[in-house]
Amino acid sequence: MDSNGKVKFDSRRSLPAVDRLARAAADLCLNLPEWAVIEAARRALASERERLAGEPEGVAAAEPELARRAATIAVAIARIQPGRVINATGVVLHTNMGRAPLAPGAVAALAEAAAHYSDLELELASGRRGDRGASVAEKLVLLSGAEAALAVNNNAAALFLALGTLARGRQVIVSRGELVEIGGGFRVPDVMAQSGASLREVGTTNRTRAADYAAAIGELAASPRTMRALGDAILPSELGDAGVAMAVSDFQRWIAGYREGAELVHGYGTSQLEFSGPTPATKWAAQLDALDARARRTHGKRFDAITIAQRRALVQADLDAVGAKQLPSLVKSPHVALAMLAHFYGSSAANDLCYQSAIGRQQCRPLAQSPRRPLPLARTGA
Repeated sequence: MDSNGKVKFDSRRSLPAVDRLARAAADLCLNLPEWAVIEAARRALASERERLAGEPEGVAAAEPELARRAATIAVAIARIQPGRVINATGVVLHTNMGRAPLAPGAVAALAEAAAHYSDLELELASGRRGDRGASVAEKLVLLSGAEAALAVNNNAAALFLALGTLARGRQVIVSRGELVEIGGGFRVPDVMAQSGASLREVGTTNRTRAADYAAAIGELAASPRTMRALGDAILPSELGDAGVAMAVSDFQRWIAGYREGAELVHGYGTSQLEFSGPTPATKWAAQLDALDARARRTHGKRFDAITIAQRRALVQADLDAVGAKQLPSLVKSPHVALAMLAHFYGSSAANDLCYQSAIGRQQCRPLAQSPRRPLPLARTGA
């Protein structure tokens, strides 16, 4: 109603109903599915109502014009996608265009499999249910020489499965140049984090060298959790939790500070000069990973999740394999367990622990509490 008391005409009232407009649009776009035409009619009417709401004096579009708009929308909704295009970008493997076209043989095999029933998960010889990936896995094993194989949908899925199986709870070294976002909003760091692995970034976004990876391997040495679990199993229990944690931390700092080719001189005046050899950290890290993998196979749990006795049994099997009869030097230790022990027993903490065990704390008391007084110092040359 206007200021003069007259009822104003709302042009939106003249718009046709959805079903009526849909029938008119269907005559303009034959062979399109009914659901697409109906949805297109709704969208065309909604757009026109929104326009008229902002133009009180506006005139509604005629029904033929609305039908034309709805037909255009219906064609877009019902369009089959992806559709064929011409790649003129110069990029042969274009992700946004479906990567590379399939070979004619692959297309023929795809059409054959899609047009008929198949033995997708059926063992023809026995009639039992089979594994859909068994045939592909067998061929991949023969072609690659791998122990086993699994075909997945894309590289992101392969990365997720590999990390979840081999690196859950561990750190994974990755170049900063590989931390990208791929199609569909998938980010490599997010995929890796969902697998249970944590990232250790090295290098720069445009250049990463082999030395960057080597330095990171030396710093990591192995999973901190596995390293601590090894310390709990082999270091003296008299140290307690805090003492074991400190000993393991000291060992890890020693590994992180190791540098190949460093000049070594003895601290007691000898003139002999030596150079440190290749870092043992890589070998020790592999041994820790092997302990963790063997724990998963034999006990179904990570190395740090099994009992102390079970850990010691796995470590003892490794020591028997390397033929360890006595404690070797730290750098030349053939196994990480021996290296950790050698590092600890060369520390002041081990010295303190040995004196404490031999003397006993109860026998150590302040001099003021002793009934015997110390003798005066003898004077010489008097």
